[in-house]
Amino acid sequence: MLIVQIVILNLIVFTGLILFLKKIFYSDTESALKRLEGVYQDLLKKQKDLTQKIEGAEKEYVQKKEEAVKIVDKLKSDAMDEMRSKKDDMVKSAKSQAEEIINKARASTDEAYKKIEQELSRKMIDTAAELVGSALSPKTCTVLHVSLIKEFFDRGKDFDLSSVGSNVDKLTVRTAFPLSKEDNDKLLALMTQKLNRAVTIEERVDTTVIAGIVLLFGTLILDGSLANYVRDAAEKAKQEL
Repeated sequence: MLIVQIVILNLIVFTGLILFLKKIFYSDTESALKRLEGVYQDLLKKQKDLTQKIEGAEKEYVQKKEEAVKIVDKLKSDAMDEMRSKKDDMVKSAKSQAEEIINKARASTDEAYKKIEQELSRKMIDTAAELVGSALSPKTCTVLHVSLIKEFFDRGKDFDLSSVGSNVDKLTVRTAFPLSKEDNDKLLALMTQKLNRAVTIEERVDTTVIAGIVLLFGTLILDGSLANYVRDAAEKAKQEL
C-alpha cells in the first residue's frame, strides 16, 4: 500500500513537473513566435520599402535616360544646324571671295588694256610729233621760223630773267636757220636791257628746232621753237589720255 502511495505521489509530482515545464516551454515558444513574427513583419516592411525604392529608382532612371536621349538629340540637331550654318557661311564667303578675285582680275585686265592703249597712244603722239619736222618743207619751215621769231620778240617784254646769275654774260642761241643781222641786234638789245649788263651771243644752227629760237642762260632755257610747241601739244594730249 505504501508503495502504491509512493508511486502515485511520484506520478503526481512528475505530472506536475511536466505541466510546469510544459507551461514554461509554451510561454517561451509563444514569446519567441511573437518575436519572430515581429522580425518577419519588419522584414516584410523593409522589403516593401526596398521594392518601392527600387521601383522609384527604375522610374527615375528611365526618366533620366529619356531626358539624356532628348538632350543628345537636341545637341545633335544644334550641331547639325550650326554645321549647316557654317557651311552656308563658308560657301557664301568662298563665292564672295571668288567674285572679288574675278572682279579684280577683270579690273586688272581692263586696266592693263587701258595702259597698253594709253602707251600706244603716247607712242603714236611721239611718233606724230617726230614726223612733223620731216613732213614740213624747208619753205614752210622758213615761214614758220620768221613767224616764231617775231612772236618771241613780242613776248620778250614779259620775260622774267631775275633768276639768271650775275656771272652769266654769255647767251647761247639755237635756231633752225641763222638769225638775220637785224634779229641778232634786236635780240642783243633785248637781253642787255633785261639783264641790265652787257652780254655776248653765241649762235648755233640746230635743225631739230625745226623753226623758231631757243635761248640758254646757263641752266635757264627760253624755248620758242616749233619743236617745243609740238612737244607741249603732245604732252598735253598724253595727259588728257
